[in-house]
Amino acid sequence: MRIILFFLLLCLDFPYWANNIAVDSIFLKVDAISDTSKKIHLLASKSNQLVNVNNQKSKEYINKALELTELFNKDTSILIEVYQTKGHLETSEANYDVAIEYLLKAYQLAKHITNYNTLANITNSLGNCYTGIDDVEGQKKFYNLTLEYGQKANNPQHIALGNLGYALALENINEYDSALVYHKNSLEIFKSINRSDAILASIINITHNYIRQEQPDSAQQYFNEGFAYLNQKNVYLIAQFHISYAEFLYQKEKYTEALKNIEYSIPLLVNLNSISNIIPARILYAEILLKLKQHDKAIEEYKLALALKDSLYSDSKLKYIEEMNTKYETYEKELKILSQNQLINTQKASILEKDLRHGYDTKIRTYLIIGCIIIVFIAFYIYSRFRVINKQKKLIETQKHEIEEKNLEVLASINYALKIQKAMLPSTQKVSSYFPNNFIFYQPKDIVAGDFYWTEKTGQITFLAACDCTGHGVPGAMVSVVCHNALNRAVKEFQLTSPGKILDKAREIVVQEFKDSDDGIKDGMDIALIAINQTNQTLSFAGAHNSLYRIRESELIEVKGNKQPVGKYTTPIPFKTEELKIKKGDQFYLTTDGYYDQFGGEKGKKFKSKNFKELLIASANLPINEQKDKIVQNFHSWKSDYEQLDDVCVIGFSI
Repeated sequence: MRIILFFLLLCLDFPYWANNIAVDSIFLKVDAISDTSKKIHLLASKSNQLVNVNNQKSKEYINKALELTELFNKDTSILIEVYQTKGHLETSEANYDVAIEYLLKAYQLAKHITNYNTLANITNSLGNCYTGIDDVEGQKKFYNLTLEYGQKANNPQHIALGNLGYALALENINEYDSALVYHKNSLEIFKSINRSDAILASIINITHNYIRQEQPDSAQQYFNEGFAYLNQKNVYLIAQFHISYAEFLYQKEKYTEALKNIEYSIPLLVNLNSISNIIPARILYAEILLKLKQHDKAIEEYKLALALKDSLYSDSKLKYIEEMNTKYETYEKELKILSQNQLINTQKASILEKDLRHGYDTKIRTYLIIGCIIIVFIAFYIYSRFRVINKQKKLIETQKHEIEEKNLEVLASINYALKIQKAMLPSTQKVSSYFPNNFIFYQPKDIVAGDFYWTEKTGQITFLAACDCTGHGVPGAMVSVVCHNALNRAVKEFQLTSPGKILDKAREIVVQEFKDSDDGIKDGMDIALIAINQTNQTLSFAGAHNSLYRIRESELIEVKGNKQPVGKYTTPIPFKTEELKIKKGDQFYLTTDGYYDQFGGEKGKKFKSKNFKELLIASANLPINEQKDKIVQNFHSWKSDYEQLDDVCVIGFSI
């Protein structure tokens, strides 16, 4: 699905890509112009118009423009135009290293003229390049700059592109919740400027996001909206919409409808020769056929997908071999030239020896011998260094391959651990069935997390907790399994309903689990745990380091937990249970410390608990889903380019 968004960004980056342009008379027009700057401008503008239409001609024009620029012109605006066009052309051919080189030159020059529209264009192009090479930090940096420059220029298209690109970067690191906010921002802007192709691409990305978050009802809502935008000429987006809808229907087990959509989309992609998109489409087609018991046809589709994949692999291998052959031929030519030079030097030395007589003979012979020895030594040194470097290169490549394989194995293990952890977390439907008006902002620092949220129901009592286990990543996730099990046992096995008693029992279980360790493990968790009794309309709370926040009629009160963890502790005391009366309109919030401990802002300081409470008060008058959007946007705005410090889990609900 990343390909859809990347395609849209490229289409908007090359606004003239579909024009029919007469290309044969351009050089005649250039020759007729006496002003060098006007010549360069004409060549660059025509080159830009031909990107993705006739790249060969586009390359001729921009190379001629570069040649004239280096020889005659030092005008900043002309240089920016030429470098930017060169970057566009190289991006369209996936030569991202060359594209980045020229676009960075353009960016450095453009910063001195402070034309925000130009700066937004260039930074968006750089974001596209970093998207092409899967560099998330580069994506976030330059799409964020596109957003800033678009806002300064009051240009809605650049603001939308910044939001769209930043959403892509967040989805590349599985931050779907946060990405959704930016996707929705871009969709609203594209609607305001009536860009139907961009609206459809944004809708596709939003549905993809909801599917990944297992929210089919929300995805269906946007699919319904997307059908209204299929009456356009962009065949690629129409095909991708039907593929996405087919995947959605497949997950809903509506295989016959899914079949119709995938069979409609594949011929469109074949006509476009979009191999990288045809492969996953054929694999999905085969999986649908298997569900419909059409096994022979499914096998044929798998074979077609594998054949396309093999052809891509073979093409890349041939290109690599061709590059290595070119390097080898260059090296042979250099050795041949070196040998010829040695021969010429020897011949000159022989002629010089014949011309000189008498007392100089011995001296000349000595010089010749020394010269030959030096030449032989240099040649031997060059040859030996070449062999050493070649061996080192092969060793490095072998080691790199081994490291990449190990990294893939580790990543596969972590991704499987993520599946286990997702299965451990309660589904969105389960939480909503207990707390109808709720939101959860859950963003792990790494692939798996030490933070988790938990809910259960026993009779008329409903439990909800935000939990923060020791550490984050894989170690934190392992501790979270122990703590999650402890909460389940306290409620289901020991039939406890008081939050304080539940935490006492959970601590006992956690300590018991780790007591036989030789390493003296003291891991555990901080937690905010509530229990709502529907019979007497009360809410009970107990916490380990973490608090409960209640807002009633714009007034916030904080109910603090005990200053001790659920785990081994030097002087443990029983956890206290606080009881509150609840009434309609009350809003409650549970959180771990990851949100307000995040470094960011202009001075790189922590967000802090005080600012977090002020944010809750400022958001409380909004609908619950808009509260979540505001809290998510504030987090990313504060964090900016700083690294995420810890896992984040914020839960809100209203009575």
